[in-house]
Amino acid sequence: MIRNKIVPRVVGSLKRLKMYAELVRKTCTKCLKDQSISEFYRNKRYADGYVTWCRSCKKEHARTNPHIHRNWTKKNKKRSDAIKKKYVEANLDKVRKTKSTWSKANYKK
Repeated sequence: MIRNKIVPRVVGSLKRLKMYAELVRKTCTKCLKDQSISEFYRNKRYADGYVTWCRSCKKEHARTNPHIHRNWTKKNKKRSDAIKKKYVEANLDKVRKTKSTWSKANYKK
């Protein structure tokens, strides 16, 4: 059995893999614009491996509805802390640099 060299990040059957192997463009379900696949966040839970809203729509929604994220963080404290800890461990240099830059800019005498 020969498989395609382009394999999307999708969990599922071989039939579904073949179906989305050549996925290049996608339509956002919020703004209804046909955009490049690079304009969508990846998520293996979706059939094609990408979320349904484009990056700009997701960012706008997060900006206009910050209470949704805050509520989730409060309700899922342990999970949220675990995610933060995992990110810090994976990006220690980046986190240190960001903290250093912020503290220098916001230092009060």
